[in-house]
Amino acid sequence: SSATAVAVGYFDQDWHRLSAHTYRGDRRLRNLVHARKPPKYLSVPENERIYLSDVVPSHIDQHKGNVNADRSFRGNLLSIGGLFLKDGKEENNVQLFDRGFGIRAPSSVEFNLGGRFERFHAFAGIDLEGSPGRQVRLHNERINFEVWGDDRLLAATRGLQWKDRAAEIEVGIKGIKKLKLKAIGHGARWHFGSAA
Repeated sequence: SSATAVAVGYFDQDWHRLSAHTYRGDRRLRNLVHARKPPKYLSVPENERIYLSDVVPSHIDQHKGNVNADRSFRGNLLSIGGLFLKDGKEENNVQLFDRGFGIRAPSSVEFNLGGRFERFHAFAGIDLEGSPGRQVRLHNERINFEVWGDDRLLAATRGLQWKDRAAEIEVGIKGIKKLKLKAIGHGARWHFGSAA
């Protein structure tokens, strides 16, 4: 947000900063926010094993916001699941992840793999971004995560809800040149998801 930026402003037609329209961010707020980092690689390296969050995607289609590497959609730590009441007791179903993507459904993220890898392994689910789960959201929100290889559906989750634990996805991708990860929201437009 602009409050956590070093400075936000406008430029004239000659790219001179308009000092009357420059706003300084709040250093105190900036220090509270988890730093976002760019991926290490511009394309998939020749490694045996990689984290896709280390690679710049070849294509992103997301209606709102950024796809975040190793952070949630809103820049927080990656988490899947939520806190909820069951039989009058609070249950914690939150799982934390160090690596992965924070997205907003509907979205798709593509990578050119060049047919060099044999397996894809991930966990996927809804990230509540620290907000409590509500019953109305439980009945109205579902997200399906899909893995596509060379325009063929390779794997898909059932419709996941915010209280669900992370769904594990493991699928063979031998010979796959283009890998596409999709998140499809059902029922509402404010879905956030994480895939680790």
